[in-house]
Amino acid sequence: MTKQAPKRGRGRPALGEGLKRSRVVKLYMRPEELAELSSRAEARGLSVSEYLRRRALGQRLPTE
Repeated sequence: MTKQAPKRGRGRPALGEGLKRSRVVKLYMRPEELAELSSRAEARGLSVSEYLRRRALGQRLPTE
């Protein structure tokens, strides 16, 4: 038998306790609102979720 190398984990390491985002907030929008939101997020290089999180929590956004 040949010796196999130990398995290495894939992806990024797990987040520490209390850092994992596990709650979902459902939001209804009109298509044109979502298009505007997506455009603003993309202009700053953020996902829609990250853009909304930062805006809602008063955190700084990357400049356009």
